[in-house]
Amino acid sequence: MNHFQKQISESISWLRFPLVLMVVFIHSGGFGEFQTDSFKFSALADINLYDFLRILVSRILCQVAVPLFFIISGYLFYTKFNIQGWSWGILIKKIKSRIYTLLIPYLSWNILRFVYDEGLWLLQSIRHGESISTSVCLILSKISPKIFFNYGYTDTGYINWNHELTMMSVPAHTPFWYVRDLIVLVIMSPLIYFLLKRLMGGANSYSSGNIYSLSLIHI
Repeated sequence: MNHFQKQISESISWLRFPLVLMVVFIHSGGFGEFQTDSFKFSALADINLYDFLRILVSRILCQVAVPLFFIISGYLFYTKFNIQGWSWGILIKKIKSRIYTLLIPYLSWNILRFVYDEGLWLLQSIRHGESISTSVCLILSKISPKIFFNYGYTDTGYINWNHELTMMSVPAHTPFWYVRDLIVLVIMSPLIYFLLKRLMGGANSYSSGNIYSLSLIHI
């Protein structure tokens, strides 16, 4: 690892903690008179200082945190390619490691969350005198690949250009939407890599890897 790469590694290590704090602030927008579900910049002139700072931090400044995590993941995925050049062996090794660090935890936590939620619902149904067999059959009917992809929807808290509240599909364990999208990008990474390299006219893997990581900001 040369001096530049060591600096990048140290910078990423220092960035992780503040980025985690920013994610906490995103999900801890606080309470106030101003409702962010109907957020319009024109309304900022009429709100108090507390609401202004709350929205500025949680809804604007801290929104860079998740895209930056995607960028860091993309950069680190290509670190060895930057040093050793393209290799199918390195790619296969990296994808295998992601099976243990991403795929297995992702599947496990979503299954556990599904069992937990449906188990609670079953107990409540029995408590209210519902038929056990009917309730179990209903739970079994919910078992499908949707558990891992689009088991439900959650509002993002943002208004689109049509002044409608935007929705996002989520797996059974809602916070793992990030891991789901990251897994999809890992699967697509060879295609993205070669497309970017072709568009760049055969640029080296270091440049391609950096542009690939930057492309993740659109997720």
